[in-house]
Amino acid sequence: MATRSAVWGEVFATIRSTPVASISVALLSSVLGFLAIFASVADVQRITDSWNTKIASGSSVLTVTTATPAGLSAARCELLNDLDSVVAAGGRTASSSATSLLLPSRRLQIEHVTPGYPRVVWPGLDAGTNLSVVASSLLAKDFGLAAGLVFGIQDQPQPLVVTAVASAEPRIPQLQNSLTVAVADSSTVEACLVEAAPSAVRDVEALLTGWFGGPDPVNVFRMVPPKETDQDPQRDLSQRLSMSTPAAAGCAVAALAFLLVWARRKDFATYRLAGATRRETCDLFALEFALLYCVPLAGGVLAQLIISARELGETTVGVQAILIDAASLLAAATTAIPVTTLYLSRLDPMRTLKGE
Repeated sequence: MATRSAVWGEVFATIRSTPVASISVALLSSVLGFLAIFASVADVQRITDSWNTKIASGSSVLTVTTATPAGLSAARCELLNDLDSVVAAGGRTASSSATSLLLPSRRLQIEHVTPGYPRVVWPGLDAGTNLSVVASSLLAKDFGLAAGLVFGIQDQPQPLVVTAVASAEPRIPQLQNSLTVAVADSSTVEACLVEAAPSAVRDVEALLTGWFGGPDPVNVFRMVPPKETDQDPQRDLSQRLSMSTPAAAGCAVAALAFLLVWARRKDFATYRLAGATRRETCDLFALEFALLYCVPLAGGVLAQLIISARELGETTVGVQAILIDAASLLAAATTAIPVTTLYLSRLDPMRTLKGE
């Protein structure tokens, strides 16, 4: 075996002479890769779904109030929207009730708010949508409201134009029967609501204690009190049990590859006596390992990533976690190369064939 082409030829000859064993090994590697990433995807999806539920309920929403009759600065409240650690922020300036000309028999509750307020109380509203006048889904059903509808208010010269209808339930139940109207030139707010990024709630909470300035202290509290076990999603993802599954599957593939080489040690000893060098023997194994283990393993991983791409595409941290798992799986599997290469390089062909 004097040339590299002979190594390739020997590998394909081995695969052709043992088709059942070769196909079985390749399928097993592919299934292990698929199932290992499937377990990771299921665990990551469970964690992200749990956090999405917490976020929707308002677990990362902070409420800032003050005992001062003048309230808080509306401009400072809206300025929080410029911070990377803040998802949305806004405040309520006043509440009123009015009679809609669409349904005069029923009073309409109107909340006058700053522009950022609707995105805090209604999760899922598109930031690019005009949120000047937002109606809840229940209110829209009762009054026959829809985005773009113009309707009049008794004793008000200017009609209102509904710019959006919130499909989700509001974080504040009372808003289910209210219409929020954004007032851009508000000077103060009764309370400022701030939705922080899940991993930055504590930092934002500390920031808000001094954000509004002034001699009077402010009260900062969470809309949903946290549980003692609550952490941030990145920490939950880094501590999940499924993190070890891909590495364990990769090690299983590596162990299988080494055991099969050990079972065929007399074949490799024969190659050596036939004139193959240590380097060519190691190349022979490396090529077999790539074709029968690595390629099917990567194929199984890729198949699972394609299947789950739609769900994972919604969460950046989830995608990162799965890609890390996939990398650890392949890295663990490739440990077979240095271990088995070391074994083959020290193989004594004569003693091996004698069974010693």
